[in-house]
Amino acid sequence: MNFITALFLAVTTFFQSIFGIETPPPPIVNTIRVYLVPTATDLEIHISGSNQNLSAIAVRLVYHYSKTPSGITITPNALLFKDNWNFPVKKTIVNAAQKAVTLDLAAVNISTTGYLLNSDLLLAKINSSAGLDQFSFDQKETKIYGKNTNEIPLIFN
Repeated sequence: MNFITALFLAVTTFFQSIFGIETPPPPIVNTIRVYLVPTATDLEIHISGSNQNLSAIAVRLVYHYSKTPSGITITPNALLFKDNWNFPVKKTIVNAAQKAVTLDLAAVNISTTGYLLNSDLLLAKINSSAGLDQFSFDQKETKIYGKNTNEIPLIFN
């Protein structure tokens, strides 16, 4: 710590003690876990969190291949439709030059109150003849937004 920083902290602490100014505690930031679950025939996309009011989810998965995969389908969890979820984007892009498959899934909750996430939630299943265990999240493009439009921090694993 340099002299200027130490001086600033000392002066700030002095004035806080004289005037009774308290430093507010840091805000509590809840996170959501985003993860993949392989099954015998599918790869499931899950999220898990506690007391999170959600409005939008964007998931991007990437798979680098040696043999061109075929028949990749993304199927949203049908139970989510009754909870006011719509899935406007379910896209598979095969880039032969980079030997990569990109899967995009977007979900939007159209209710005025959002969707209260309090446990594990299956978003969708991916079915393919490809090696499904090779997919990984694009951590820059995978995002979840709360009903207050704030981006929620994610944990990938």
